[in-house]
Amino acid sequence: MDCPISGRADEIVAAESALAAGGVVLVGPAGVGRTRTAREILARARRAGRETEWLAATRECASIPFGAILPLLDPGDGPGAAPGGDPLVLLSGAVRRTAARARRSPLVVGIDDAHLLDDGSAGVVHHLAVRGLVSVVATVRDGERAPDGIVALWKDGLATRVRLNPLGPAAMTDILTHVLGPYIAEAHRREIARMVDGNPQMLAELLIGAHETVTRVRAGAAWLSESRDDAEGPARIAPENAEALSELSRREREIVLLAAGGAASKDIAGLLSLSVRTVDNHLGRAYAKLGVSGRAELAVIVAPRDHAVRT
Repeated sequence: MDCPISGRADEIVAAESALAAGGVVLVGPAGVGRTRTAREILARARRAGRETEWLAATRECASIPFGAILPLLDPGDGPGAAPGGDPLVLLSGAVRRTAARARRSPLVVGIDDAHLLDDGSAGVVHHLAVRGLVSVVATVRDGERAPDGIVALWKDGLATRVRLNPLGPAAMTDILTHVLGPYIAEAHRREIARMVDGNPQMLAELLIGAHETVTRVRAGAAWLSESRDDAEGPARIAPENAEALSELSRREREIVLLAAGGAASKDIAGLLSLSVRTVDNHLGRAYAKLGVSGRAELAVIVAPRDHAVRT
C-alpha cells in the first residue's frame, strides 16, 4: 500500500537535526515503522540535494564478510573488492569511492536492520563516519545486540539515538482513512486500532487484502462500511469473556472476531492475506484455548454487535 508516513513528525525532525550533526540510529520494536521512517529521512535528504545510498542488512548477508556494504566498495580494486577480500584493500577502496561520491557533503547512508551487519561491515561504516565521509541513518530493533561499530556511532557522538514508539490513535486513523477512504464506521475504526495497538506493520497485514475491494470485505466479514449510513459494527468481546479471550494471540483474536462476525475462512484468508489452511489452524488453536468446538459456541463467547453475525 502506498501510504504517506503519519505520526512521525517529531521523530523525523529530531532525526534530521541529528543527521545534520552526524547521524541517527532509529531504535524501536518490530513493526513500529523503523524502515519506513529511515526511508523517509533519506528521501528528504535526496530532495535537499544530498547523495544517498540504501543498504539492507540480513542474516544471510552477515555470513559473507562485507557483503552488506558492497555498494560502498570500489570495483576498481579488482578481485580484492569482492566480499570476503582483504579487509585493508576493502577499507581503502570504500574510503576512496565514498570520498569521490561525497565531494559536496557527506554521503547519507541508510542501513536497515544494522544489528544484522557483520563486524567487518560495521567497522567500515564506523570508519567512514569518523572520517566525516558518511552520515548514517541506521535502524536497530529492540532487544538485538548491534555490532560494536554501530554501537560506537552513538557512544562516540557520531550519531544520536532516536526512539520510535507505537503510533497514536490519530496517526492510525490517518492511515486507515488513506487506505480505505473516509467511510469507516467508528466502531470498526476503534476495533482495528485496538487490535493493532499502534503497530503499523500489523495494520498493513490486516488491511493488505482489503484496500482494493472494500465491498468484498464488508460482504465477507461485516467489518468495513461502504457508506456513511452503515453503522453496523464488528463482532466484539462480551465483557464477561474478556479474560478467556486474553489467552489468545493477536492473530488468533483477530481471526476469532472475524469468524464470530460471520466471515467464512476463505473471506478471512483474503482479508488477512493468509491461506485458508492457516486461518483454520489459528481457529483450531483458538477453539482449544477457549474450550469450544466450533463457530456456534464461539458466537456465544464473542458477542456480535446487533445482527452483525451472518450465516
